[in-house]
Amino acid sequence: MKLLFVLSLPLLLLAAPSNAQNSQAEDTYAIGMKAYNAGKYDQAMRSFVKAAGKGNAPAQRYIGLLNYYGKGVDQNYEAAMRWFQMAADNGDAFAAVNVGGLYERGEGVKKDYKEAMKWYQEAADQGSAVAQTKIGILHAKGYGTKQDYQEAFKLYLTAAKEKGNATAEFNLGTLYAYGRGVTQDYKEAMKWYMKAAAQGNSKAQNNIACHYQNGLGVQKDYSKAHMWYRRAAMQGNANSQEGMGELYENGWGVPQSLPRAMSWYQKAADQGNKIAIKKLEDFKKKMKRD
Repeated sequence: MKLLFVLSLPLLLLAAPSNAQNSQAEDTYAIGMKAYNAGKYDQAMRSFVKAAGKGNAPAQRYIGLLNYYGKGVDQNYEAAMRWFQMAADNGDAFAAVNVGGLYERGEGVKKDYKEAMKWYQEAADQGSAVAQTKIGILHAKGYGTKQDYQEAFKLYLTAAKEKGNATAEFNLGTLYAYGRGVTQDYKEAMKWYMKAAAQGNSKAQNNIACHYQNGLGVQKDYSKAHMWYRRAAMQGNANSQEGMGELYENGWGVPQSLPRAMSWYQKAADQGNKIAIKKLEDFKKKMKRD
């Protein structure tokens, strides 16, 4: 049985801690982090609660994370929200991003993009590149605000240039690839995809492969497409797994191999990739006819 750990939050609304209390809270938080990283979530929770009671915002955030993921306690989005809000109110930008994420996804609260935007902005004002990128995504999708690709571009550019945020770099590549908010430019798209891919972003790696496969902004090169699809596929990217299947099915950049193609299609299909599912269905129909 998991330990129920949903405390009454008003009990922790204490007066501003003294320097001694701050030092003690940081030490206790550090003990909690050591337990957390070792997977000892019950121990971590006890330390985090002690530190949180002394006003330690990171500890409050981690209590929220334990509740959110159900580690050491029963999963509880409402409790996670309360702890994230407490930490955010104490100036924790990471927690503010988490509050925004719960509102954006409607977890523990009613989905509210405008409220998500408000919390993301609070974190962005503290210099959070993640928050800047998330605000950009809301502008790009028109969630909680008027759709505005140019505003999204500005936010992505700031997060990418100033903080090197991989998601922002990938999103810049996408805007350039599709000509949204900027003039379509496949070479510029590849430049940003490469930056994100260098940080291990599998979506960027997949798109680089697509560009090499189709000759978009680069000379068509199936061998390079295979290399980049494989990097992303090994990270579990379903689109790249489907791409690997297509290369093996057609013998593009690799020796033609239907068994390998089927294997990669199956990996992608297991993750719900519709193209891979259709490919497997077509293979089965063909085998029955033959």
